Amino acid sequence: MSRVSYFQRFSQRENHATNNTLLLLRYFYEESPRKLQQVLNTWLDEAPVEIGLTFEQQIRMSDSVPDGFIKQAPLQIYFESKHGGGLWEDQIERHMNSITNDIGGAATRLLIGLTREPSPEALNAKLIAKAADKKIIYRGLTYSRIINDLRQTCERHDESLHRILDDYQDFLAHDGLLDNRDNRMVVFRCGTSLTENLKFGLYYEPPSRSCRSSAGFLGVYKSKQVHAIGRLQTIAVFSFNNGQVAVVENEFGTASQEQIDRVREVVKETSYYALGQDDLRVYFVEKFVPTLITKTSPGGMMGTRYLNLGELSPKLLSPSTQTTDEIAARLHGTNFI
Repeated sequence: MSRVSYFQRFSQRENHATNNTLLLLRYFYEESPRKLQQVLNTWLDEAPVEIGLTFEQQIRMSDSVPDGFIKQAPLQIYFESKHGGGLWEDQIERHMNSITNDIGGAATRLLIGLTREPSPEALNAKLIAKAADKKIIYRGLTYSRIINDLRQTCERHDESLHRILDDYQDFLAHDGLLDNRDNRMVVFRCGTSLTENLKFGLYYEPPSRSCRSSAGFLGVYKSKQVHAIGRLQTIAVFSFNNGQVAVVENEFGTASQEQIDRVREVVKETSYYALGQDDLRVYFVEKFVPTLITKTSPGGMMGTRYLNLGELSPKLLSPSTQTTDEIAARLHGTNFI
C-alpha cells in the first residue's frame, strides 16, 4: 500500500511548488503558531513580529483603559517562486512596486524570492537595498533552507511535523527543487546493519519507500552521528527466488555484476533479517569513507534526511571535483541539526 502524501506530486500547474510551500507553512501554523513565528523572525531579522492573536489587558488608550484587548499584528508575506534558474530582477522590482501601491506602509511586508539554488550575493544585496527603500523586507531563500529552518524548531516528539517535513522534502526531490545533486547527501538511519552496510558499500530498504536518486552522496547514521559517506553510483530494485537474485530493475545507473554479487553476499551474511525473500531497493556507493558528522539537536534522526555539503562545510566548494576521501576529511567534525 502506498503511503499518504501531504503534498501533490502530479499537478501540471507551474505554481504547484508555491502551493505546496504555502501548504507546508499552513501545516506548521495550525500545529504551532509559535514555531512558525520563530522561523519568520529569522527571515525578518531586524523586524521581528508576532503572528496569531495577542491577548492583553489594561491597555491605556487615548481616552480610556479597556479591561481586555485582543489584536493581530499586520503582516503580509509575498512569494516569487522559481522551478529552475534564478530570479528575474525586474519581476521582483515590479512586485515591490505593487506591494507599495496596493498596501501602503501600514504593515510589516516580507517579499521572498524562492529558488532551488542560492541567488548570487550581489543580486541579493541589491534587492534587499531596493526593498528597504520601499519599506519592504526582501529575503532570497532556497526550498532547502525552508526545510532546515522549520526542522530546527521541531523537537523529537513533534512526529507529525517531522512527517510533514519529510514528505515536503520528498516532493522537492521528485520535482528537482532541492539544491545541486553533487552538493547533496542523503542520510539513512542504520542500526543493526551498519557493519554490513560499511563492509559491502551499500544500503537497502523496501522499494515501497521513495527512491532517493536526487542525492550525489549517501551517509550512514547511527546514534546521532553519520559514521561514513560514499559517492552514490547505482540504485536498483532486486527480486528474489528462493534466496537467489531473480530480477534486477535499475532505477539509477545500471547494476554491474560485481554489485549483484555484493547483494548475494550481504544476503548470505545477514542472519538477523530475512533478506532474500522480499524485494529490496539497494543503493550502491563506490566505497564508504569514515567521517564523523554529529546531530546536535535533541533526540535522534526521525527519518531519512538530506544534508547540503556546502552548508556543513563552507570550504567544500565543489564536491564534484573532489574525491570522497577529501570530502570525508572536510566534513569530519561538522554538525547538523
